[in-house]
Amino acid sequence: MKKLFFAAFVAAIAFAVNANAQISVGVGYANETVVSKEAEKLGEDVKGHSWAKSRMKLDGIYVEFAYNWELASVGPGAISLQPGIRYNWLTNNEKAGSMRYSAEVDDKKQKINLTTRERSANHFIDVPLHVKYSYEFVPGAIKAYAFAGPVFSLGLAARSVSYTKGKTTNGVESVKLYGVEKINAYTGKYYSKSYDLTTEDYEIEKLRSDEYKAFNMFDLKLALGLGITVSEKVDVKFGYNIGLLNRSFMKNDEDTKYSAHSNVLYFGVSYNF
Repeated sequence: MKKLFFAAFVAAIAFAVNANAQISVGVGYANETVVSKEAEKLGEDVKGHSWAKSRMKLDGIYVEFAYNWELASVGPGAISLQPGIRYNWLTNNEKAGSMRYSAEVDDKKQKINLTTRERSANHFIDVPLHVKYSYEFVPGAIKAYAFAGPVFSLGLAARSVSYTKGKTTNGVESVKLYGVEKINAYTGKYYSKSYDLTTEDYEIEKLRSDEYKAFNMFDLKLALGLGITVSEKVDVKFGYNIGLLNRSFMKNDEDTKYSAHSNVLYFGVSYNF
């Protein structure tokens, strides 16, 4: 996969230096849905697997550079090749829950109130190789086009952060609590800082383990989309990238199967120079 990504990047640069290539710069909105499945093998009396499915949605922005290289006229329109490179930054932030309980610590009854929020962030680079077919409805003014092709993706960081805030009251004084847990789903890097009621101090843990790896860094997607070009300068497009590879880092075994696929919906505008 690394070789494919490198080849795609080299191809994009090669088309960039072509005299017939038209450069464009664009920005837009992107929404990623990561669909994960876990299948556990059923008992001997029942065949098949029991599937559990989960969805994680992230929203954000992308910035891209692309080149439109016109190849030939086909029928009433024209066909062209559009390689490029796109940086994506996607995130979500949601309340994970709240908790209120009492605990006996050193013969002291403590009341604890906690609120937890979770935030995920995904940074990745796409190298799309789009094949475009365009048709001019109004020459020099309005052009519509459709595109499709492979997209090679390289993950840079996939972070999950859980924040816990609250306070504990032991009848004499109140202590503010703060805790954080950070996981990089690509590298398995883990960090946590949590309050210990017994020692009345914070404990810090740092490590790197495959236990915390969730996703592979490389992906191959199929791009489909539509767009409109106005006055040969401004592009407005809508696209959908369908994840083709299983991105789950966890390996399948005889009793359990794992899978994760990433799909990205996006729309944006770009300017053609």
